[in-house]
Amino acid sequence: MWVQVISDWKGTQSLDTIGLPPQTWPAKAVTMVGHVITRLIRRYLVGRQQEFAFRAARELRLPHLTETDLYLHIPFCQNLCPYCPYNRIPYQEDLVGPYTDAMLAEIDMYGEQLGRVKLTSIYIGGGTPTTLIEELGAILGRVRERFDVAGPICIETNPGDVTPLTVRKLQDYSVSMISVGVQSFDERYLRLIGRRYGAQDITRAIELAVGAGLDSVNLDLMFALPGQPLRDLEADLRKAIASGANQLTTYPLFTFPYTSVGAFLKLKKVMTCPHK
Repeated sequence: MWVQVISDWKGTQSLDTIGLPPQTWPAKAVTMVGHVITRLIRRYLVGRQQEFAFRAARELRLPHLTETDLYLHIPFCQNLCPYCPYNRIPYQEDLVGPYTDAMLAEIDMYGEQLGRVKLTSIYIGGGTPTTLIEELGAILGRVRERFDVAGPICIETNPGDVTPLTVRKLQDYSVSMISVGVQSFDERYLRLIGRRYGAQDITRAIELAVGAGLDSVNLDLMFALPGQPLRDLEADLRKAIASGANQLTTYPLFTFPYTSVGAFLKLKKVMTCPHK
């Protein structure tokens, strides 16, 4: 009965044609019938015209714009932080070229659709964008060819990536704002959250960034770290304020279930601070 119902559904194969061993048919049949019922209920509730499936776009259609902002994503990291929920992958040299080419092609695609619109700001995030410090020159160069860059350019990085060469390149690319992912000045917490730099690296990175004369140097700080009392957070805040940076961003340790920290929480290996 289940096989016949599913076989009659338009666009669905019968179980005996998809190569599954007979002992798996009942469970697979229940799953497939569940999909059919879900689709029928959706159609009943919202009508036949509503689509609930992601489909590849045949062509890019964008609204008419005279100005907009631009976000560029660089997913590569030398070290994957266990708490990070964002789209990132370990740095692999053989992927750098193809990814850069894809970014250039996408910039061209948007340029053809939008024309030479004004960009009021550019934000480069990741990942750790400065892992591609050389390639960023070509990427931003292509952006300038296609668009009217009329606002500041900001980039994210972490203390381990801030070197004299990196800072000099950012100046060459007219990057005017930098956000340094410090997270904590306390090496105990840096180790707990999987950061591979120390307090001395943080001090050096901030000095380089501030000394470069950028319009804005932001420091990211985390709180609600495992076992962190209020006095330790206050110590981090005092050091950040005294560092010379002119902007400070704070956020709690997020425990998304699909991050390593989220998995650790399930195993009771990481205990975050209780907050009321």
